[in-house]
Amino acid sequence: MDSNYSIILTPIMLLMINEFVRVAPGFIYGAVSGISKDHYPLLVFFAGFIALLTGFVFSAGYLKSSTSTPVNFQQKKISIKSEQEIFLAILAGSLLLILAGLYLFQGVPSVTRALLGLVLGDDGGQISQYISLSRMEVTKGHYFGGAYRGQGIITVLSKIGWPFLSSMALVVFLKTRKYKWLLLFCLLFLLCFIFVAGNGTRGPFMNTIIIYIILYSFTRRISIKFVCVAFLSILLLGILLSSYSNKMHSMLNSGNVIVAATTSILDRILLGNAMNDVAAIGFVRDGSIELRMGAIHMRDIQAALPGASGGLPFSNELAQLLNPGRVVTTFATGTYITKPYVDFGIIGVGLIFLLLGILAGISQKFIFTKIRKDPIHLTMAAMLTYYTGIMVMTSLMSITSSLIILMSFYIFIQIVLKFYRTIIRKPYHYRLSKQVL
Repeated sequence: MDSNYSIILTPIMLLMINEFVRVAPGFIYGAVSGISKDHYPLLVFFAGFIALLTGFVFSAGYLKSSTSTPVNFQQKKISIKSEQEIFLAILAGSLLLILAGLYLFQGVPSVTRALLGLVLGDDGGQISQYISLSRMEVTKGHYFGGAYRGQGIITVLSKIGWPFLSSMALVVFLKTRKYKWLLLFCLLFLLCFIFVAGNGTRGPFMNTIIIYIILYSFTRRISIKFVCVAFLSILLLGILLSSYSNKMHSMLNSGNVIVAATTSILDRILLGNAMNDVAAIGFVRDGSIELRMGAIHMRDIQAALPGASGGLPFSNELAQLLNPGRVVTTFATGTYITKPYVDFGIIGVGLIFLLLGILAGISQKFIFTKIRKDPIHLTMAAMLTYYTGIMVMTSLMSITSSLIILMSFYIFIQIVLKFYRTIIRKPYHYRLSKQVL
């Protein structure tokens, strides 16, 4: 935030937003309501939070980071060498992602069929059940005996590729103000919805909106009011995307749809994951779960590889403990603090979150001092900021694998640009110069 109270969404700011909005409320509610029996889970949270800040302050000081660096980055002008080559890169990337998505879904994504069914007046219960089964098959069916079709890699590729391409188009529009780029952005945004939210999950698509907001804050001054309106817009989008879910179908039959849907989504955002953290800490303390001494992190490393290697995640085991006597295929997913605690206890939380803070400081220094401000690299900056900001929400191994795919997609785009510059544009300019001579 600068002297005019304009906000630039930096990595550390995203981390703090997630800490205060997505993590802390669950721990506080657990302590106040008595769910956690005592304040020990809250102590675990504060151990991680203090270690996170300490790591960031240490790395920022060591790297001699300046508070004015993000503002200087924002004030730089966007550079675009060729709109044509950016369009070609978007076209090639879209073709790759469409083919990958059609293979993953074995045809048109299920959400498209569901929305068509809603328009045609099909039974809402059958549609929601169809979406639920499709989501199960695409997201985790391969863990329970289903076919593996690259669910992990292709899903992450879609979550990265579509926001990447649409963000590039958005940057060009913000620079040129040409409506053809706005139309292209809208088309890519629609394709992003079809393939990223194609299995009925809301979160990944809503995260795309966050990436756009981060990107916009790198090019324009945004206010706290803008951020609040954006949050309310994301909340409204979440309600709309719930229209074909089993939960929403139940709410439609019970009345008070808007209130119930809003309460459900706010509960999911503010409490949902962190309450699973509180439960996991409780199970470790009562002996139901033994410290794994790194086994959970090792499993995440294996799961980052293609296939169903590594077995079921800890979140499924936690779901079993929360639902004794039942065989469940659901995941009781916590925030990241669960994994270092279950692996190494409160000391592990402190050490690993200290590392997260150091990584956040390094990331912030790199983004605002080393990245060029053109459509491709500005998009990279926004996505790196986003992934740094969610380190407290998901597995560090998962983020690492996502960054590898992000870098691979970036290299693919660069190869397309190299091909255009050497095979297409250069010979054309050579022939043109010969004609002039």
